[in-house]
Formats: sequence, C-alpha cells, structure tokens
Amino acid sequence: NYLPAKHINFSHSKIKILIAGQYNLYMKTAFDQLLPKLCNEKELTRQYSITFLGRGWNQAVKQLQHAGYESNSIEYVDIYLEEIIKYDIQLTPISVGTGTKGKVLDALANGLLVIGTPYALENIAVEDGKSCLCYKEPEDLAHLLKTIPSDREHFQAIAEAGRKAVLKFHNREKV
Repeated sequence: NYLPAKHINFSHSKIKILIAGQYNLYMKTAFDQLLPKLCNEKELTRQYSITFLGRGWNQAVKQLQHAGYESNSIEYVDIYLEEIIKYDIQLTPISVGTGTKGKVLDALANGLLVIGTPYALENIAVEDGKSCLCYKEPEDLAHLLKTIPSDREHFQAIAEAGRKAVLKFHNREKV
C-alpha cells in the first residue's frame, strides 16, 4: 500500500500545522511553555491552522480557538500517513527524548517541514535551517512562524531537503 509522494506546497490561505502524539510526558512541558506564546501572537492566527493528532489535546484546542486560531483535535486515524500528508508543518515540542523519533521521521519522510525542539531532532540526519528547523525557546518558534509565510518557497525547500535526508540516511537498508 504505497502512497504517492506528497507535493510540498504551502499555498493555502492558512499554512497547516500538525502536532502529532499524545499530550503526555514527552510533550507536556515544552507544549505548556509554548501555548501562551502562540495564544499571544495574534498575527499568527490569520496565517496558521493547528491540528492535533493524538489524545489529550482538547484543552489546548479550546485555548487556541479562544485566541483566534482555527484548531481541532483528531484522536485516532486508521491510516496515519494518509492523514499527516494533509499538513504542511509538523511542530514537535518534545521535552523528553526517548521513544519519540518515529513520528518525526514519518513527517520528514513524507514532506512536512519539521519544526522541533533539540530533543525532537537529535539523532536524526537533518540540519537546522537546511533540512529542518530547531527552536529552543517559545520566542524562537514565534519568530520562525512569523517568517515562514513571507518566504514560503524557502521553507518548502527545507521540507524537501528534510525528506531527501531522511530517505537517504534513515532508509530500511541502513537502519
């Protein structure tokens, strides 16, 4: 069951962000630091929609909607890869680094621009600013998100470089 390669194109009126995984130990701390910053950046509400794929995000969705974002939560999908290719960016605010790489690798291999914390991107053959975007503080992420809409082609190229790097260096034969 092979899916055709996703065409990387941030051309919708709103760039679609996906946060994949449960609201639990792995993402709770980093996401909780990020949420107030996202809610206070009103200009981002016009440029992005945010979807959560996993359990436990209902409160975050409500807060983002209250701040003006188009936001929703999907607890479960039958075919994970069919769902994630609907998005442009995967935001991965991981605060604890074990057992979290699968969703990051899936997003990269399927053409999403991955923006994550250092824990989200460690031990993956990608480079900040070239094949992914890494942020340490919520302010850094807000700055990145403000930059992307005005230079979509540049960030689409980073997503494509991330896809190529993961398919080359994390392919089945090498792993």
